[in-house]
Amino acid sequence: MPRKKKDSNDLDSSLNLPLRRMVVVEAPVWKRALALLADLVILDFIVLGAFNQIFNQLVPESSPFTIMQSIEQNSKILMLLSVTIFMIGLFMLAYFMVMEYMYGQTLGKMLFNIRVQPEAISWWQILVRNIAVLPVMPFVLLWVIDPLMLLFKKQRLSDQFAKTTVIEEIEVY
Repeated sequence: MPRKKKDSNDLDSSLNLPLRRMVVVEAPVWKRALALLADLVILDFIVLGAFNQIFNQLVPESSPFTIMQSIEQNSKILMLLSVTIFMIGLFMLAYFMVMEYMYGQTLGKMLFNIRVQPEAISWWQILVRNIAVLPVMPFVLLWVIDPLMLLFKKQRLSDQFAKTTVIEEIEVY
């Protein structure tokens, strides 16, 4: 007769060991910052890499002075650059929205074992908490406000509006 395989909970109870528990805490600022940095590196390869050829065709020169001269000489370049940068922002927003909706975390958050709560997050909440990736006024103001709020209040302004938090689950015995 085949032997019944014991799972770890049966083994813990048979050995009279303390059960493992998970404690949910707010994710530390340093983990959130490193997770965002990891996401930006991933997006740099995926999204910006795809648009690199477009940038090179629009402005082949690399110095800021020559870029400004090209824009002054041809106003179409400014419009095309603006549209391209906005499209990059949309792709970045899509990355954050899809990952957080499907998995509750982005690849960077997965790397640092943190996630967005509540688990049943709506598309609207995800949009509100990630709208800052769009390079459009007034959302670019969040590039300054959100980090300051995170440092001093431990929660970004966009998280407060979306009624979300970023958490970490810590295993305790």
